[in-house]
Formats: sequence, C-alpha cells, structure tokens
Amino acid sequence: MTKPRAVLLIAAAVGAAFAGSALVRHLAALSVPAPASGFAAYYLRGLAQPIPVVQFAASWSVLIAVWLTIAVVSAAGFGLVTSGGARSRCGPVIAGFVCAGLALSAFSILQAFDAYYYVAYGRLYGVFGIDPYALTTAVHVNDATLSALYAVLHNPPFGDPYGPGFTLLAGLLARAESNTGLVFQLWSWRLVGVLSALAIILALRRMLKNVPDGERARRLAAFAFNPVVLYESAVGAHNDVLMIAPAVWAFALVDDFPLIAGILAGASIALKYVAIIALPFLVIRAWKKNVFGAILLGCLALVVPALCAQAFHLGRSAAASDAAIGSSLLMSLNWLLALPFLRSGAGSAPIASGFGPFPFIGDVTWPRLIQLALFAAVAIVLVASVVRYAKRQSVADIVRPIAALVLAMPALHPWYVVWLAPACAARGSWAVYAAWFGSLALLGYAHEGVIPSPLNEGLFVAAAFALVAAPIVAAQWRGARVADVTART
Repeated sequence: MTKPRAVLLIAAAVGAAFAGSALVRHLAALSVPAPASGFAAYYLRGLAQPIPVVQFAASWSVLIAVWLTIAVVSAAGFGLVTSGGARSRCGPVIAGFVCAGLALSAFSILQAFDAYYYVAYGRLYGVFGIDPYALTTAVHVNDATLSALYAVLHNPPFGDPYGPGFTLLAGLLARAESNTGLVFQLWSWRLVGVLSALAIILALRRMLKNVPDGERARRLAAFAFNPVVLYESAVGAHNDVLMIAPAVWAFALVDDFPLIAGILAGASIALKYVAIIALPFLVIRAWKKNVFGAILLGCLALVVPALCAQAFHLGRSAAASDAAIGSSLLMSLNWLLALPFLRSGAGSAPIASGFGPFPFIGDVTWPRLIQLALFAAVAIVLVASVVRYAKRQSVADIVRPIAALVLAMPALHPWYVVWLAPACAARGSWAVYAAWFGSLALLGYAHEGVIPSPLNEGLFVAAAFALVAAPIVAAQWRGARVADVTART
C-alpha cells in the first residue's frame, strides 16, 4: 500500500469518528422522550452528565447514528490492508487503529453507565480506602467527584461486581488522577480500553509471526477494526477488553515462558473471574512441552486472583450485585426462550410450590430454569472441548465454549461479545462467526437505548434473533462453501 493511501484512509477514519460524534450528540438532544412516557426525567439526567449517557431515547436515531459511525470507521480501517499492487503490512493497520481509537475516545456520549461505576469504585478504594465490595450503607465523604457520581449511581452505589484485580487497578488509577476532573477520569478508562486493545493486537501479531505478511495484516485488521472492538475499547470503555489483553498474551507466551503466561492468566482472572474458562486450554498447551511448568502455570493463575482478593471483603454486597446481574434478561437467547413465560405473566412465579428460594439462584422460575439449562450446556461444551483440545489443540476448541458462554448470558450485552473478538484473527468458520457476532453486537444496546413500545418490542425481538442466529448462519455458509470448493478440487 502506498503511504498516501494509508494516510487518507486513517484521516477518513478519524474524520468519521469526530463527525459521527457531533451528529450523535445533536441527535441525542433531539431524542428526549415525552413526559407522559415516564422516561423523560431519567433520560435528561443521563444527558446532563459530564459525558452524556443516552438510554431510553424517544427514537432509534442515536443508535443508528452510532452504528453508522462505527461502520464507516471500520470500513476505512479494513481498507488499510488492501495492497494496491504492493504487499500489505501490519504497520498501517496498527497505526490506523491507534489513530481511530484515540479519535473515538473523544466520542460525545456513552450508552451505559459502567465507566461511571469504574470511577466510583476506584475513587472509593484508591482515594478513601473504602471497600467497594461491602457497600451496605450510604458513604459520606467530602468529595466533589463522588457527590457528582451519586446523582446517577445513588449512595451507596451498586456493589462492585468485578474481580479484585480490577478494583486494585481502578484504585491505583483513581489515586494517580485524584486531583483531576470527572471528565478526565471517565476518559482515562477509554484510554485504558484503547491501550488494552492495542496490547491484544500486538499479542496476535506475535502469535501470527509465521503467517505471510499480507495475511497477517488482514487478520489483525479483522480484530482491530471489528465494530465491537472499536466501540467497546474506545467509546464504551468496558473492562472486558482489559480482561482479554493478558489472557491473549498468556497464549502468545505460553510456549516459551509458561510461568509468565500463568501470571498473565491469573491477572486476567483477577480482573473478571469469567476468564477462568480459558485456563484449562492454557495448561494443556503448556503440558505438551513441560509437565512441571504446566502445573506451576495453573497454580500461579489461581494464586494471583486469590492474593488480590485479600485486600477486600467479598461478602453479601458483592454477591447481591452478581445475583442482580444474573437476573437481568436482555436481548439474549435466554430472553428469547423465556419470552412466552414473561408475556403470559408466569415469568416471576415459581414452577412448583415446593421449590423455595435457593442461594444465588432465588426462586426457580421458568426463565431461571432455562438459564440453568443453558449454563449446564456450557459446562458440557467446555468439558468436551477440553478433551478434544488435549488431542488436537485446535483454536476451534477454545472458541467453542466461549461462544457457548456468551450465548448463555442472561443479558447479551455487546461487551460480552468482545470475549470472542480475538477469534476474528483466526481462520475458518469460527473466525467468520466471531466477525459477524462482533459486527452485529451493537444491536444489544437497542433494548436499553430506546423506550419500550409495542412496535419497539417487536423490533427488539427481531434484533435479538438476528444477533443470535445470523453469526451461526454465516459460519455454516462459510463452512459449506469451503467443503464445496474442497470437493470440486
């Protein structure tokens, strides 16, 4: 690729990011729900925040504008791998992501309050030494930032649902920027997201070091410029990108440095416990070269989160937060399967009078039973995939249980789909599946982004069905095409 073409494409991505940001902010101001809807006060409160949070808008215009903006940035990024007669290289792809990511980090809105919680947990622990896992009563400290946060998060905030490694990191970041304003503290989480995604790109480049340069650039771009990666790293600032970075580096280093890989895996698990799903595969990979090293790797991966947890009291408040997250059905397979019960009014009733509330589960309702069945399926898929990976060490065996876990989540938030995003840089049907899932993932913001109505409810169902089904269809179609070509040759 000629340098002028790369510069033009990067400029186009940056320009689209800024133009889309301005358009979205303008549309957000025009999308205030009518007072009679019951959502106007909530919407205006979100819009009044330092970085406005847009939820339950009067129309779909904000969501559509966000999707189009990310699509244009993504298209410009993919253009960086076209050769134009010369060999493609990774440099323009990486430079393009950095420039586009930094431009998107100035985006005018958020579509979720998570970054506000990150700042609150970090400030409570890092500045005032308050355990954010034990928030049972109102917290009274003389702090302008926390006072501003309480306006939208309440006092006390929702208990910290993340791993202790994340809270330690949030506390360090909060202490370092304790004298800055709330806008900068929120933006810093976007910067963390961009840097985390960049770390993943570099790890993937190492893992693809034996792949021809042109193909390697294409596969890096497949991850870097996937819409869900662009959005969740630079705009949404969700900590899932942060969690994935050390996990991918663990796989990149496990063959040569298994102990470092164990520490990185432990760091990932400490950030979010869900990352433990990848640990069996990492141990098996190390076991093939050095049994003792594999055992140490597994021990280190478990010791790191345990050590991080010593700083906190992971008690009732944290458990209540996790239980609340597990009870939220939103744009997911669980939600689709439970819809008949929810619409009939039987969604909250126990399936039998003899079933009392269970710890962490609560009443066994039909939606909850569906959820338990889905997670039982995840366990079966995980065990089968681990067994298969021990025999052949295929990337597909790692991706399969992660995909099952994403589909089993009660709320299919876009940031969960990021867990699959590194698979975009692989080859075959699973790469197609991950790419499609990531491209459609922002549909997940629809249910909380637009006010409910009979028409919108039907559109939410259609969007959720597309989100769940379209990646499967695309991957199957890809597999059928490859099989057809193979048969003819």
